[in-house]
Amino acid sequence: TEVAAAEGQQIWFTIRQKLRPRWWYMALVDCSETFGENESYELRYEVHSTNANYGWAEEFSMDTRFTPLVFATLLVAYGFIFAAQLHGNRRAAEQRAQEDSASGKAAHPFAQLLTMGVALALIESTCSALHLA
Repeated sequence: TEVAAAEGQQIWFTIRQKLRPRWWYMALVDCSETFGENESYELRYEVHSTNANYGWAEEFSMDTRFTPLVFATLLVAYGFIFAAQLHGNRRAAEQRAQEDSASGKAAHPFAQLLTMGVALALIESTCSALHLA
């Protein structure tokens, strides 16, 4: 049994909510008894849900609506932290060059690890922001 023509079928639903956003689930069920136990059929479908009330974020679900803004904020914050960390590393390197102390030499590996961690967080935020863009 063919439900729609080869080019497909479009069904539009408008859901209005008065109090607060709700979670919506979709299910596809064949309730007919036209197919036997050993018979099968092929079904191809595509579902595209949007929420026009969210404006530029209409493609995102309720739980990920503000995710692009969060990652953009983290990207800027980690960028500033990374720049400050590089500046601090340069200042510490200049100070270590002027004095030969054990405390200055011991801080160097920790500063490198901290810089690497901030750099990885910056890269992760950049990739996540680009993925959602």
